[in-house]
Amino acid sequence: VAIARALASDPKVLLCDEATSALDPATTQSILELLREINRKLNITILLITHEMDVVKSICHEVAIIGGGELVEKGTVGDIFAHPKTELAHQFIRSTLDLTIPEDYQARLQETRVDGSYPLVRLEFTGATVDAPLMTQIARKFNIDVSILSSDLDYAGGVKFGMMVAELFGNEADDNAAIQFLRDNNVKVEVLGYVL
Repeated sequence: VAIARALASDPKVLLCDEATSALDPATTQSILELLREINRKLNITILLITHEMDVVKSICHEVAIIGGGELVEKGTVGDIFAHPKTELAHQFIRSTLDLTIPEDYQARLQETRVDGSYPLVRLEFTGATVDAPLMTQIARKFNIDVSILSSDLDYAGGVKFGMMVAELFGNEADDNAAIQFLRDNNVKVEVLGYVL
């Protein structure tokens, strides 16, 4: 009803503030389909304000990320997901992927490396890095084993992006060289700690 009322005055821009918040998934999808149809058939620009990155992935062409009351990053959905420039953009991307660290690993996680412990890393792949066989490359090149604990892959704006939590089993020098190799190949690497 609110959308129909807003369209009655033949606007050039339709402002939708949290149009899908607190809705069940089926209703959310029908609202998004209605907005897509309005955009396509009536050629109306839609300014959609949301905290739901799944909504952004589903319907938006461009995105502006606001943090602390300031515009921190903007661009096409594909560009933001493929090449996020700010930590806030990385956080939004992470929020769309389901990655959890198993409880038994969390209980054994330490801040510093000691004998018998190995790094637990969170890896963010965007753009071309998603399709690159980087994990097998580090295993071969640096003579380490990789145990993948969790991973997820998704699409937004025609771009693939993904995250992985993995444990690296090598000596300290080889693990560090593998991490640097990943960073040199545009993978965002966060060492979460060391598993004993």
